[in-house]
Amino acid sequence: MGFDGLNSFQIKRPYVFSGSEFLLTEAFKALPAEKMYDFWKETNNGAWGALKKNLKDHYIKVQGFQCSYCLQTIEVFHNGAWDAEHIIPRITHPQFSFEPLNICVSCKDCNSAKHDKKVVYARVKSKFSKDSDDYLICHPHFDEYSDHIRVISIAGFYMPKTIKGKNLIEMCGLLRFLFKFSGFECDISQIQKKTFELNNILQETNDPLVMSYVFASLEDLGREGRRLLRERKLVVA
Repeated sequence: MGFDGLNSFQIKRPYVFSGSEFLLTEAFKALPAEKMYDFWKETNNGAWGALKKNLKDHYIKVQGFQCSYCLQTIEVFHNGAWDAEHIIPRITHPQFSFEPLNICVSCKDCNSAKHDKKVVYARVKSKFSKDSDDYLICHPHFDEYSDHIRVISIAGFYMPKTIKGKNLIEMCGLLRFLFKFSGFECDISQIQKKTFELNNILQETNDPLVMSYVFASLEDLGREGRRLLRERKLVVA
């Protein structure tokens, strides 16, 4: 795992249905609304299973083995290591289950954290929107990630540049990386490095949104550092 190609990310090549796949999706759109809800998870075999695998394999490839939300590179060829992610959740908008522009792949942690959280404004109902302004988060297909979030790899820190970036960081729990370093739990030296990097960011910005996130993250690092010191009996509790 790693953070390769940091910051820059946008899906440029959405999946294109074959003729037979298009007919399948048209049949799906003709279903009554109540039958759409569980259709995705109940169709894992035959032509439907093949279509779902093709969608997932396509996005693993065009995304360069990167998660759409945290940008981790996970070079695992086993299809099951990734989640097919519905950007607008299936539970709220099942009619978009097979819309290629509503599908990407994500790591399991981001998909689990995001789950069925709201990502669109109320005006998006029956018709799928290709307008970035209709989304509360930076959209993997319609937005350039680096316009909304800056990733600081040393600190394991996701710095929001916009409200859409802030919403994505919170929705997918991206601050979980603050206490990880190269796949292992933080130790004191790593906390020192992260604190130094975050203080540098603080010196460089006048953006209240960024400052708020940095201050909160420094507080979290401070608490973690004090906890580790107490565990090692280097300070009095």
